[in-house]
Amino acid sequence: MDIFEVFGGFGLATTNVDYAQRVIGFDNIFGYQINKNFLSGFGAGLNFYNGGIGIPVFIDMRYSLNPRPSGLTPLLWQMEACSFILTSFPLQIFLFTRKSGFKRS
Repeated sequence: MDIFEVFGGFGLATTNVDYAQRVIGFDNIFGYQINKNFLSGFGAGLNFYNGGIGIPVFIDMRYSLNPRPSGLTPLLWQMEACSFILTSFPLQIFLFTRKSGFKRS
């Protein structure tokens, strides 16, 4: 299973430091559907921050609470990532996690 995501966001707390004000990015996840509820995979992307460009490499885990062929499906999602910042020398590495829940159609 292949998942392509386009996303963006704004910082909500301390935004006067690099990489905290805004981000626009693209992720591609190469996953395997374990059963009708679980999906796991690995991926990479390209993120454009206010302070530079990052390349995240990550593990993605998703759980569908009540999967249906059509309609809205509640989904829990977690990503553990390591992002390499290309515009700094020496190379900076950030570790981060993303967790969310939403309904997909």
